[in-house]
Amino acid sequence: MEKRRIYAVCSLKGGVGCSTVCAGLAAASARGGKRTLAVDLDVRFHSLDFFFGMQDRTLLDLSSFLMGKVKSDGLLVQDASLENLWLCPAPDRECFRKEGEKDLFLKMLEDGGFERVYLDLSGAGRDTLDAVGGMCDGILGVTVQNPASVLATQILFEEWQAEAREDGAKKFLIINRFDVADLKSYRNGRQRAQEIIDQTHLPLLGILPESYSLLRRTEEGLLSSLPEERADAPFFNMAARLEGRQIPLFEGTGIEKLRKRL
Repeated sequence: MEKRRIYAVCSLKGGVGCSTVCAGLAAASARGGKRTLAVDLDVRFHSLDFFFGMQDRTLLDLSSFLMGKVKSDGLLVQDASLENLWLCPAPDRECFRKEGEKDLFLKMLEDGGFERVYLDLSGAGRDTLDAVGGMCDGILGVTVQNPASVLATQILFEEWQAEAREDGAKKFLIINRFDVADLKSYRNGRQRAQEIIDQTHLPLLGILPESYSLLRRTEEGLLSSLPEERADAPFFNMAARLEGRQIPLFEGTGIEKLRKRL
């Protein structure tokens, strides 16, 4: 079986779309043929179950599994539209802080045969961020264009605990909700893509343009069941880049001509 890869999607600033990015990447990997698990680690405001339309099917949570109250086959929920996509529902407490919990989680991934795992760390505490970093192949920092969000992403990676760095997890930047309709908005406080890259000192994994279609599908729980080619192209591109493929920015989105104006 192909080597499993685990990616953490995170930000210190709320409202930047970590859950949307996590869900979109997981769906893209599943459509690409990878057995994929999306793990919701947002204790207070879980949303992956709503984005995938699974909110009425998530009866148990990760905490119950880690405490030995339920087996993994009773915990994980398979997507109704994508047979390669599964969801691990959010816990009711911070996870991976007790001895043995990380090993139990990794054993669950092994038993399930998952090839790609995406952790939604929006809203997770700093202890959880430090704990999962050591088992990840990649840390994906999400920001939007406003200065506060960019600064939060910069601080997150500058202060990351040594565990993640020692294990060699690669770090990447994702710019979400990028306003391509009004590039003059840079004058009103929004930062250019190059400025964000320079400030965070992170390699760019991808840019997600502002998309009403994407917002509508997440709100209606249709992210996995109703794909739209142009809106989903950035997720496919980023998933492909994580696999080592060279994909031009905005490929397949219909706005390729804007590459030089960022």
